[in-house]
Amino acid sequence: MASRLLKRALVAALALVAPLLDAQEPTESARRVATIGTIDEAQAPQIDGRLDDACWDGAPAIGELLQLEPQDGALATQPTVVRLLHDRHAIYVAIQCFDDAPDTIRATQRARDADLDPDDRVEIWFDTFASRRNAYWFQIGAAGSRGDSLISDNGARFTKSFDCIWHGHARITRDGWEAELAIPFQSLAFAPDSTEWGFNLRRELRARNATDQWTNVDQASSFFRVGEGGTLAGFGRRDGGLGLDVKPYVAVAGDRVRALPATSSTSSSDVDAGVDLSYRLTPGLTLGVTTFTDFAETEGDDRRINLSRFPLFFPEKRDFFLADASRFEFGPRANGERLLPFFSRRIGRDDSGREIPLLAGLRVAGQEGPWEIGALGVRMGEGEAGLEPRTLGVLRVKRHVGAQGAVGLIATAGDPTDDASAQTLGVDGTQRLTEVFGGDLRLSAYAMQTFGGFGEGHALGVDLSGQTRTFNYALGGRRIEDDFAPALGFTRRTGVWQQYGELEWKPRPGGSLVRNFEFGVDDRADVRIQDGVADEVEFDFTVLGVEFESSDEVRFGVRRSFESLDDPFEIVDGVFVPAGDYASTMLEFEVSTSDGRPFNAGVGVRIGDLYDGDQRELGVELAWRTGPTLILGASYDQTDASLASGDFTTHIGGLRADLHLSPDLSWRNLAQYDTESRDLGVQSRLRWTVQPGSDLFVVFGAGWLRTDDGALRPEQQQATLKFAWTFRF
Repeated sequence: MASRLLKRALVAALALVAPLLDAQEPTESARRVATIGTIDEAQAPQIDGRLDDACWDGAPAIGELLQLEPQDGALATQPTVVRLLHDRHAIYVAIQCFDDAPDTIRATQRARDADLDPDDRVEIWFDTFASRRNAYWFQIGAAGSRGDSLISDNGARFTKSFDCIWHGHARITRDGWEAELAIPFQSLAFAPDSTEWGFNLRRELRARNATDQWTNVDQASSFFRVGEGGTLAGFGRRDGGLGLDVKPYVAVAGDRVRALPATSSTSSSDVDAGVDLSYRLTPGLTLGVTTFTDFAETEGDDRRINLSRFPLFFPEKRDFFLADASRFEFGPRANGERLLPFFSRRIGRDDSGREIPLLAGLRVAGQEGPWEIGALGVRMGEGEAGLEPRTLGVLRVKRHVGAQGAVGLIATAGDPTDDASAQTLGVDGTQRLTEVFGGDLRLSAYAMQTFGGFGEGHALGVDLSGQTRTFNYALGGRRIEDDFAPALGFTRRTGVWQQYGELEWKPRPGGSLVRNFEFGVDDRADVRIQDGVADEVEFDFTVLGVEFESSDEVRFGVRRSFESLDDPFEIVDGVFVPAGDYASTMLEFEVSTSDGRPFNAGVGVRIGDLYDGDQRELGVELAWRTGPTLILGASYDQTDASLASGDFTTHIGGLRADLHLSPDLSWRNLAQYDTESRDLGVQSRLRWTVQPGSDLFVVFGAGWLRTDDGALRPEQQQATLKFAWTFRF
């Protein structure tokens, strides 16, 4: 039965793709072309942000940028000059951002991989195989912050957690600001015999809320649409070395746990060492190996309180699993709902969320011709409660079909929390069309089947989504059987048909005050397969949203929902929601000020029904960028609820103080408290990048439990010193 289902699903995926293979994209002759110059190693520039090296004199420029925002196709108000060179070992980029009001340049972010929305910045991507699907993305801000990412599936996926080794410096001048980048070919997968890459670049002018772009200057499209990019031509000889990176680490950790009574405690210390290895098997395929993996430097999760019947989704943050994460993506990300055959966060944790040591891991990922491949195997150590060591694996294969179509397969094996055998098998197909209703249209279909473990059931779905200059829309549905149980995946709930839709209209009135209005509706309905009852239905109406030219925003909305409960559930400790049918209406108001200002704030208020009572929600976020050195932030969320079985109030608060002495030396500090766990947690994390790829981390964490008398009792303190160094061959 299962095999027949999967065969039928694969045929359906192929049928979806086959008729659409003639999807239009720019012809090669119609693409904008820039030329990269070549130099000897002896002529390579010093990467210091000063464009005074002799090699830049006469280096080819890519040509002028055009305005994307606020008026696409208009001439840029501020000139930008970009020049590119390469020698055998690296590609070099010189960027001059002229500005006739340099005192308005926003330069507040220095940290690696910072959110650069508040700052002036330049973003650039390279499609190193000219695949018109995938690309490396880099950005640098006026204060020197560096960031990188992987763009995949023609912009449908954006893996911001990706990190590679490269150099970049920026500085503000009397004429604007300028930056200099060097990206080693050892850090990139590329076709060594090719002379052309896909390419695009854009500049953000934050104080003006303006965007200038090199090509694909169309508000109906996205900068990340690799298929609509231009061409960077003129590449000569390039040398990626052996393609071998060896990164050993050593970590010293101490831990102190206090137990009841508060006067008793236990302390422990440990010294760990391990190594990560990366080797380029072919120009497009990379082998990664890790041993005795340590994740001490990983940042903690943001606190959330769950007032629903279903589990919350927390993203992966560990570097080994984030590398090449896009190669393992499956199906669409639809309406905020996650249905994943593979979710790497399940690895290295038991049912209670406690960490289990990882003894070793192996990953092969990349692209070979029309094939994209991701394979991962991990050996977990012994866990608590008698959990034996086990091996887990996942294989993802996808084949490009036509200009912008693909079909794929995913398979997982193993259960991180149980000794039973468990497997998941899935197939999917996607096709993207351009020039549909004046914009893009994306179609997806997928099917999955689980075997062994805790259930043998299937899930399948279809999704349609698109955008034009003023409209965003989506429509889709899926069926998730009650026995569908992906041991290495994630699903919010099972045993339902789910339907969802979205229609958003953003008209642009013109003028100097309002950039666009927003009107729209999102809907979602869950229908139980067992009895056909729609036990969750939700409509979220944006009655009016306004984005001003200043980048300030306001939104007023109404949420109407219906829920049918067969069984009661405990929403918080001691407060129960009885079985029954419930209808609720929620009024929502949100306002946020532009993060282009040194101080910005966001406030959201929601008032309405909650099951057999009512609730009032308040959310506040504040940020104060005193300059590029110190950034302060605060957040607070409160829910006041009155139900028939009792009243409750929940609070979540957070304070952040980040000190960035340079782009390579940052000290982040975060304190969080919530009334559900009654735990005050603090994490302090210092990162010193000695050189790109080599880091020293000092991490301290502590927790205090708030007792019934209001006192804070120390629970645990942890401190870790970790040093990792990359050797390249």
